[in-house]
Amino acid sequence: MQLKTLNFRLKLAMRNLIFFLGIVLTIFSCRKDKVLDTCQIGEKYINPYSSAYFLEDAEQLTYQLVSSDSTHVDFNKIALNQDAVNCTLGKLSAIYTTASNTTGPIHQMLNKWNVHVTNRFILSSFSMKFTTTTGLYDELITNPGNTSNAFLNELYNDYGFKSISKTSGDNTLSMGSLKNNNVRYIKQELQDIEDISNVFLNRYILDGSAISHFPYPDHDIFIFDYAWGQCMTGCLAHHFWKVKVDAQCTVSLVEEYGSALPY
Repeated sequence: MQLKTLNFRLKLAMRNLIFFLGIVLTIFSCRKDKVLDTCQIGEKYINPYSSAYFLEDAEQLTYQLVSSDSTHVDFNKIALNQDAVNCTLGKLSAIYTTASNTTGPIHQMLNKWNVHVTNRFILSSFSMKFTTTTGLYDELITNPGNTSNAFLNELYNDYGFKSISKTSGDNTLSMGSLKNNNVRYIKQELQDIEDISNVFLNRYILDGSAISHFPYPDHDIFIFDYAWGQCMTGCLAHHFWKVKVDAQCTVSLVEEYGSALPY
């Protein structure tokens, strides 16, 4: 009888142990962030050469990703978080390193065709329609950085929105910065100011070379688009390289397609 009781207790203890270990493993598996792992590995590839080549691209791609995701930690911040920028920069730097060490299509894409996202987007610019040309409108023209509104002063003094100009339309002013900032959040804040009736984001989308970024749970896809031929009125041709960066930051060319390159 005692032996049966002991066996029962051992089985119960073993079952409880397995159940506890299952909970622990589930918790840790849920906490494992594949994207974060990729970023940490990717940051090892960041160096002065890749930073000089891809930093502005990384900032603009990160801006687009952060500002379109209301669950992102930086969604309601003006400036981009450097860790978020480094995450994108690390993946682009892995592509840069791969291109530097090979002579194939990715090497040609970076070293001969020089595809960058900055050829297409100017992101940190917006226009504000004021209710009147007096008050805050006049203050912003005559005394920028020292208006009666703290948020507009912050944009001018702290975040580089030094470019202020009149635009087409009554009572409308535009502000622009040379730095990449979260203008969607800025628009949200400006719309709460009593003197401002509307805010428009000035995203000048021009045809030309660009990079598109598509993040997935276990890898990232970057599509490099080289464009040429009368691009002021719409480019006549586009050539694409689709590049994959996996969780170990191994880079591979998925496919190359589009118009024949102008060799």
